[in-house]
Amino acid sequence: MPDAKKKGGTAGQSSDLSARGSCSWNGLDDKGLKGSQYRWLDVGLTRFDSDQALGSGAERATADYTKQIAKTKAAEGATKVAAEATAGIGEEATVVTYGLSKTDEDFEYATVVARTGNVVVTLTYNGAGFAGGKKPSSAEMVEGAQKAVKEAIGAVEKTAEATPPAKGEDKDADKGTEKAGDDGKKDSGFPGTRTPPRRRPRPRPSRDLTAPRIAKPQVRPARWRARPPRGPGFPPPPRNETRTHVPGCAIAGRLRFG
Repeated sequence: MPDAKKKGGTAGQSSDLSARGSCSWNGLDDKGLKGSQYRWLDVGLTRFDSDQALGSGAERATADYTKQIAKTKAAEGATKVAAEATAGIGEEATVVTYGLSKTDEDFEYATVVARTGNVVVTLTYNGAGFAGGKKPSSAEMVEGAQKAVKEAIGAVEKTAEATPPAKGEDKDADKGTEKAGDDGKKDSGFPGTRTPPRRRPRPRPSRDLTAPRIAKPQVRPARWRARPPRGPGFPPPPRNETRTHVPGCAIAGRLRFG
């Protein structure tokens, strides 16, 4: 492709970038009296989530993959339309080629629709010769489109590999998974095996963090002098005696009710 006007491309509008996105590039190779070569490349990606009513993400992507092929083949004004499945690009891919006349020029188109997992990639590469320039061949457009879509599919698959599995999908976390012992035999968890069974941790009582915490009243010893009973026949009272007491008013003043 000739030098693009914007190296980073022009991003298309999307209401939800987590589900769909697109980008396009265009460039012109001006050779003066020998004519010019114009190229256009755009790529769109759509990701499908699993839905209980609509099916898994891969199933929904497969349905959209079929729709995109039919939509490309039905392009308005297209001539010499041909579609062919191609291998080595994602899980499935189809190349659609056709010619189209616009702005008094004959354009050659190559569109590749590919699917990997729950993502559908639609890439279109087209070009034309201006001012006497030679019209590009269909094989040239197909070669450029396949090269670009392989890079797009590779980026999608790399992102999928880097994404951590959803909670509960880790096979190693399965309670029924058995681990091999030192002698290569699976640990059955019974006596006689080299690896002793793991002890289950004792359940800890749950603590309700939302309940209000009430300060416990402090119990303070108080020293007091006993009043000696009056009357004959009573022994003399001790000089000092210690008892534990909690004044009721002090407790009421420290409590907080929510």
